[in-house]
Amino acid sequence: MADWTARFLDVLKVERAHIAANSMGCQVAIALARRHPERVGGLVLVGPTTGRRSVPLWRYVAGLAANSSREPFIYKYVALRLFLQMGFRRYGSTVRNMMDDDPLRAAVDVAAPCRVVRGTRDTIVPDTAAHDLADALPNGSFRAVEKAGHMVQFNSPDRFTRLAQVFWAEAERSNGFR
Repeated sequence: MADWTARFLDVLKVERAHIAANSMGCQVAIALARRHPERVGGLVLVGPTTGRRSVPLWRYVAGLAANSSREPFIYKYVALRLFLQMGFRRYGSTVRNMMDDDPLRAAVDVAAPCRVVRGTRDTIVPDTAAHDLADALPNGSFRAVEKAGHMVQFNSPDRFTRLAQVFWAEAERSNGFR
C-alpha cells in the first residue's frame, strides 16, 4: 500500500506531501516514509496501531467494541460502508497483515518529522503504545487530544486540523519543505 501511495502521488504530480493517517493507515504511512523518504514532508499519525508486539489482537478487538460508542454517527456510517465493500475475508486478511507488521522496529528508519496523536478516550490504541511509537521515531513527538476517541479527525476535527497544520508548518520551517 505504501508503494501504491507513492504511485498515486505520481499520478497527481505531487513530488512531496505531508501525510495524515489513522489507525492501520499509520503503518502504511510509516512504510511510505521508509521506502520513499523523498516523498514525505511530515507525518501525523492518529491512533496508530503497532502490530502485535505491544498490543495483542484481543486488546484491539475489545477496544474496537468499546470505542464504537465514542465516535460520531458519520464515522460509523463511513466505517460500515468500507467494511461492507471489503467483506469479512478481506478485512480479516488486512487485520492479519496489521498484526504481523512491526512499525516500532521500522520506526528507526523514518527520517521525516512525525507527530503521534492519540485521543484520551481512545480504547483501541493504548496510551503506552502511542508513546512507544513516538519515542521510537527519530523525529517523533506525541500530542494527546482531550476527550477524543480513536478517530480524532472525526470527533474533534477543529482541534485535529489546528494540530496538524501547526505541526506541518513547523516541519516546513525546520526542513525547508515547500
